[in-house]
Amino acid sequence: MRASKKPAERKIWPGAGALAALCLACFALAGARAQTEPRPVGDFADRIDRLSRFQMQGPEYGPRDMPAPRAATLAASERRLGASVERMSFGARDFPVRREEVVGVDLNPASLERARALGFEPVRAWRLESLDIRVDVLRAPRGQSVRRALRRLRRGDPDGAYYPNAMFELQEGAAVARPLLPIAAGLADDGRAVGLVGVIDTGVDPDIEELAGAILAQQNFGRGERTTPRAHGAAVAALARRHGAGRLLVADVFSGEPAFADVEAVVRALDWMAGKGVPVVNMSLAGPPNGLLERAVARALARGHVVVAAVGNQGPEAPPQYPAAYPGVIGVTAVDRESRIYERANRGEGVDVSAVGVGVVPPQAQGTDERLAGTSYAAPVVSAWLARRLDEPRAGAAEQMRALVMAAAIDLGEPGFDLVYGAGLLAEDAYLAAGANRPALQ
Repeated sequence: MRASKKPAERKIWPGAGALAALCLACFALAGARAQTEPRPVGDFADRIDRLSRFQMQGPEYGPRDMPAPRAATLAASERRLGASVERMSFGARDFPVRREEVVGVDLNPASLERARALGFEPVRAWRLESLDIRVDVLRAPRGQSVRRALRRLRRGDPDGAYYPNAMFELQEGAAVARPLLPIAAGLADDGRAVGLVGVIDTGVDPDIEELAGAILAQQNFGRGERTTPRAHGAAVAALARRHGAGRLLVADVFSGEPAFADVEAVVRALDWMAGKGVPVVNMSLAGPPNGLLERAVARALARGHVVVAAVGNQGPEAPPQYPAAYPGVIGVTAVDRESRIYERANRGEGVDVSAVGVGVVPPQAQGTDERLAGTSYAAPVVSAWLARRLDEPRAGAAEQMRALVMAAAIDLGEPGFDLVYGAGLLAEDAYLAAGANRPALQ
């Protein structure tokens, strides 16, 4: 923050009291507006506090935007990360990135030498074997912001590819208070659960009854010591299972922190999925644009994998979130059982199709009225639908499966493709059990 000048001599002049009163009134007005209107994100703690106080209109719903426990988790996570992260602006929104870390992609020896000459220290290097990408993590000179570090590297080595070690968030939202019907399992005609889905998310408890026998393997890619089961990953996996994914591979990228995963963890998880031959990969997370993630996703698509991602819960005016907005990725938004758009869902670029993601019954709900909402919970519905139609990666699968989704979707909103619902609702008989007057897809 720029320091104000200290006056050489303090003077009191007539009208100072009135001016002070006017200033106080302006601050009060600004504070009142901050409680009622969204504004561009600046300070993270202020944003969390603002979101936790919003209330949805009408008696049927609970807290708007983000439940208080989730808001508290995000704020506490950033406090715990403390000196290891900083905020970096990506257009209209700030995101957390790893402090003093820059990720180099496919750097040659000459680029590494230039980086060293600029004072950057190589701290780790590894290769995404299946996606054929080399990654070098460089430490910036002490006290240098990531933005300035990137500027210096790109200026000193125009041919190198350098990006922040960006952080990605789970896309869960508010809980819905009113009871809704559970979503029935989506099975093949002979009653078998079919399809293989890779879940890049939190860890999952394999002993959950609903997931018994479905998790083939689970691996930790986060900064924690071991895979950490959490409710978000369990809900995403259970939704994929209910809709016909009989087999699941789970990559835990949030083991170190429940709220954030860095891009290193996400791309390593995607590489593992590619090596295991997973046809459909679900990513119920979102964050800023990042060149390393973009390259990894493009390589996965080129190998014949399909990537499905939540579009984000930052609201109608928010900028696009990634990976959903990358070309070839199927971005999924959320609606309720009456086909109304989830109010916190992102709009615009990245929205390809809608699925039910509001009023979702979590695993082991045990007859309670707990329900989940968010684009996180719509994405696995689409992933499972695709996995029932794609048994292994194959050339051109991303384009073919996207076209299949577009053709199967039931149009919502404005006629034709739109920036709120995309192509429309990808629905199954289970969605219609509550009485929605829509035909089931075959």
